[in-house]
Amino acid sequence: MGSFMPYKNVESLVRAMRLLPGRTLHLMSRISPARRAELEALTAPGGGAVVFHDGVTDAEYAALLADRAVLGSASLDEGYGLPLAEAL
Repeated sequence: MGSFMPYKNVESLVRAMRLLPGRTLHLMSRISPARRAELEALTAPGGGAVVFHDGVTDAEYAALLADRAVLGSASLDEGYGLPLAEAL
């Protein structure tokens, strides 16, 4: 969840999807159209999919976490890292 602030390093996650065909990266936070376009430009044909949810409810977040095998975080600076703890 969180945000798309620069320290979150979401660009690295989006670029990594180039190496993961058949996989999907779910980006949960609200996002501006301009920022979404920037991130979409980092994807590559044949790579994994990137899904922009543009914000979700707590229930939707919990449901998505319950059905996933991996939670990725490329944050360069994080206080506690609540999403990582929630994924446990």
